[in-house]
Amino acid sequence: MNSTQSPSHPHRQPPPPRRIWQELGLSGNPFRRLFDEELLATLLDAEPETPLRTAEGWIALANPVLQFIGQEGYGKSTRLEACHCLLRRQANCSTHFTYVPLGTMSVSPPIMPTPAVWLLDEAQRLNRWHRRKLVDWAQTPGCRLLIGTHEDLSAGFARRGVGCHSEELKEPGLAELQRFVRRRLTFSRREHSGDAAIPEITVAEDALSLVAQAMHGNLGRAEFILYEAFQHAAINAVQMGHDIRIGMEAVRIVSERAQQVLG
Repeated sequence: MNSTQSPSHPHRQPPPPRRIWQELGLSGNPFRRLFDEELLATLLDAEPETPLRTAEGWIALANPVLQFIGQEGYGKSTRLEACHCLLRRQANCSTHFTYVPLGTMSVSPPIMPTPAVWLLDEAQRLNRWHRRKLVDWAQTPGCRLLIGTHEDLSAGFARRGVGCHSEELKEPGLAELQRFVRRRLTFSRREHSGDAAIPEITVAEDALSLVAQAMHGNLGRAEFILYEAFQHAAINAVQMGHDIRIGMEAVRIVSERAQQVLG
């Protein structure tokens, strides 16, 4: 049994016609929002230190709770969604994904067969009473909890003797952004469609540095900027017959738009 309730994401311009991606030998924009197997593949191919490896180890252990701690854009939701996919792939437990919207302080624990894993994003939004429900769930035989939170919630579990492993995500900077871009470009080349030769894709170093400054530690913002810049670069590549290059000026323009759209 699997069910998902996920957050919405910022509006983006419509993608170019499918023929453009076919001409470029790509399945789509490498910086588009990824889901399920795509997302899992990019993270499992990442460097060994990715927190998803921690989740893989946790799945194999008996620890009832794993929490990813970090601010907006640090990668909590990405890890949770990938873990959800990983658990479904293993097909040896029931799973349920819950996103707690802004302004919501309550949640209803899912009812599903055990063994079961409940994945809960934005857990810090819950009030004290509903945080206790998380502990109740984790104490239920055969039930485990995987949460994303801005606050460390381990004390509430510890008071009732529930084991909780915490993985604190650090603010992403230029190095993490470089890994993010490398993962996405590698994935786009591997998952390309058609017989067309894949063009050379480059992101200028000064452009990437500007993205790192403009994202303010939020990889979701960086994804937005790179997506928009790549859209324009891809169209130009087809029209002009050259490789795809994201330069400083394109990033500057898109960064200003991101400030207007995302705040």
